[in-house]
Order: sequence, then structure tokens, then C-alpha cells
Amino acid sequence: MNFGVSITMRVWLDSWVVGDHTGYMQALGDILEKWGIIANDSWIAWENGSEHWFGGVDKDNPRTEITIRRKRHPKELFREEKERKLKAA
Repeated sequence: MNFGVSITMRVWLDSWVVGDHTGYMQALGDILEKWGIIANDSWIAWENGSEHWFGGVDKDNPRTEITIRRKRHPKELFREEKERKLKAA
């Protein structure tokens, strides 16, 4: 995906040793970029609404659940304008 997206993330761990939210977001963004799911992790808008990112402890099934949705990023307007100028030249 080479456009803006919003991501919600919920993490369930196997113990109460909980890392920081920013670290989890950075790691997930890096993984999605490395595996070619997202062209650049700067396209991500992190959202969780009223839900907390930490789902709790689940010793039998630790996991991260993510939802990716299309969300127009302000950089897209800049990119479109740049592409129009290149085509006109």
C-alpha cells in the first residue's frame, strides 16, 4: 500500500511484562514495511478510539490483532500535485 492508512492495534501478552505503546507501534510499522504490506510506515495514522491498545494477558493465546483501513494522508495531495506538474512538463 503506497497511500495513507489508519491502524488500530490490540496486544495480548503471555504475562504482565508490558512494553511501551510507542515501541509496539514502531515495531509493527517496521514489520509491515519490511514485508511490503505498506510502502512506508510514515503513511500510518495510529488510532484506537475508545479502546486501549493493551488487551490484557492471555497465556494460551498471546497475539496482536491489527485492523488496517484506508485513510487519506495529507502527503497524498502533495504527491498528486507533484505528479501533475511532472506530467505537464
